[in-house]
Amino acid sequence: MTHDQTEAMTLADKIVILNRGNIEQAGTPQELYQCPATMFVASFIGHYPMNFLPGKVDLSRNTILMNMGIEVPLPKLHAKITCGTEVFVGIRPEHILIKTQPESGQVEARIEFIDDIGSDKLVKVMTMRGQVPCSIRVLDDMPLSSNNPLRFELLLKKANLFCQRTGFLLGRWNE
Repeated sequence: MTHDQTEAMTLADKIVILNRGNIEQAGTPQELYQCPATMFVASFIGHYPMNFLPGKVDLSRNTILMNMGIEVPLPKLHAKITCGTEVFVGIRPEHILIKTQPESGQVEARIEFIDDIGSDKLVKVMTMRGQVPCSIRVLDDMPLSSNNPLRFELLLKKANLFCQRTGFLLGRWNE
């Protein structure tokens, strides 16, 4: 037993996540990291916190209207939802790509802060539309500086969809 999630991820074959004395999820480290059953598990597991990007479901178009100004297709759903359901797209910082050429589906943001760790950088941005905070992990020596604009896109095949009200997983794009 440990309260150190890094130790658990490194040493364990199977992890059981408890939340207030209840089992939230059990599985291998990779299962918990890639397929968290709840927002609690998603935010607990991983070196960098998962981004929770808000939006609303539009069933008439089979999409999610993101607060940050883009529309993304609904994933395969695990639960029934209604039009207007408020959701979070949960995506890890390493699954967001900074883009140099403008294309549709990208999000415009402004760099708030750069945490240079040496081997990588955690770039904290604020979206231009919706003022949604987001963290992006950058592995290369891309020239970046605070207060500058940038564009990014989400690797949806690595993302999870959570209900804002309950925190439970609603679906995933890679299924």
